Order: sequence, then C-alpha cells, then structure tokens
Amino acid sequence: LTEDITERVAFTENEARFKAVEAMLSRISGRFVEAWPGTVDAAISDVLGEICQFADVERGRVYLFDRSRPIMREISRWQADADLPSDEGLRAVPRADTPYLTDSILSGGSVSLASPDQLPESADADRAFLRKRRIESCLIVPLASAAQRIGALVLTTLSYGRSWADGDVSM
Repeated sequence: LTEDITERVAFTENEARFKAVEAMLSRISGRFVEAWPGTVDAAISDVLGEICQFADVERGRVYLFDRSRPIMREISRWQADADLPSDEGLRAVPRADTPYLTDSILSGGSVSLASPDQLPESADADRAFLRKRRIESCLIVPLASAAQRIGALVLTTLSYGRSWADGDVSM
C-alpha cells in the first residue's frame, strides 16, 4: 500500500510557519507594550529587523503617509548587507511615482510581487520605480491606526526574486 501524503506535508509545513509567525507577533507586541515613550523608535527598528530576518529579505522599511503632501516618508529601515547598492531615493516616495501601489495600500490591500512584471499594465510608473531601484520582489503590507491607513511595511529583495506565501502576506 502507498499513500500520497503531499497535502498532509504541506499542511504541516504551513501550520509550522503559522506558529512561527504567531510567536514572532507575540514577541513584537510585547516589545511595544514594554516600550517607554523615548524608546519607541528603537523598538520599531528592532522589530523591523526581526521581521526582515524572519521573512528572509534583503531590505525592509516602514513608511508613513505625509498628510500635508502626497508622499510617503521613511521612518525606519533595515538591510541585511551594508554592501547592497545605495537606496537614497527611497527615503521619501511621491505618490506620483507609485500610484498603483499607493492606492493598494490606502484601500487596505497587501501587495506581493515575485517580480515587477506581475504589476498590471496600467502600473507602468510603479514598475519603472521598482526597476530603477533594482527591486526584484516585494511585499507591501498596509499599516493602520484606528481603521485609517497610515503607512506601509515594505519588504524587498534585490539579488533574487521570490514568491510570497500566504502566511507572509497575512503577517
């Protein structure tokens, strides 16, 4: 007798990944609960690094929308290797450079791209923005406060493309 256990193995792997994400989120929550007002920026930086390492990406950023101008401003960043190409052009991102991605964030949707080529044809500006910065793949998760979209967590790879599991997207 033989039995195909492919689905069972996949379920077990997904369950293990879910438990790992759950444990990480619990640790992260604890850091913010324990953070004193003067230590919140350091906590954000530490948490971003932990998320990036867990997700196995080369760069991560936290952006907040600037309510006075149509722009997202970086408040925290992490990168795996100091030898990665310069990324100075990502400190402030005008909405006009990424209209599709920004609209997705504002509507509450996550975006996961294994390649900029996965963007719809109508997202030419976004695709050009990602290619100019040599971004191979990205995961963008909206950040909300009191049901209002305030920014995004952006995870990227530069030296390889990658697909994003459902667990990564729902993180």
